[in-house]
Amino acid sequence: MAMCHMPFAICNKLTEVFFNYLRIKMYKILIITTSIIGLVILPQIALAQNDVDVWVFGTATCPYCKELKEHINNKLKDDPHIKFSYFELTGITNQDNRDNLDKLKEIYNATNYSGIPITFIGDSVIRGARLEEVDAAIKDCEENGCESPAEKLANYVETDNPNNNTEPVGQTEQAVGWVILTIFILVVAIFGVKIIKERKSL
Repeated sequence: MAMCHMPFAICNKLTEVFFNYLRIKMYKILIITTSIIGLVILPQIALAQNDVDVWVFGTATCPYCKELKEHINNKLKDDPHIKFSYFELTGITNQDNRDNLDKLKEIYNATNYSGIPITFIGDSVIRGARLEEVDAAIKDCEENGCESPAEKLANYVETDNPNNNTEPVGQTEQAVGWVILTIFILVVAIFGVKIIKERKSL
């Protein structure tokens, strides 16, 4: 084992300075690493977009239905979070679609709505080809999370209660992301204060 041949006091002081230097370097590496994680990864967790189910009911001969379908299909090219489903209402084989539309109207308190297309997104029901309203509803669900029409329909079928409410999908994940981000900021702040104090004591 290497021996220090200088006077004990000097040797001890040099050793202390050396290890303090190493400790500060380690703190810097830790802060840089956690900063990278915080700036690159955590914001993506906290601000991640949620998938959005868009249900449109219409008919093949409806020009407004065609316009709405084309608009949503164009959005699909740039937005992978949109899950688009179109339901044809005419024809003997589409009775299930008509039944589900009636149930969704009850769930959304929209039994007085007539005409097509009719669109269901999260908590929004939109009549006609109101493209701006559709875009706004999609954006809201991507940012805040929302229950899909399929989930609302399943809950309605299971409980026979159109007022059944569940926590919007995605909010739990966003809450966890913000908690992690807050903890990260606190850790960096604690290490920063500790390093400042140790430098002042040297």
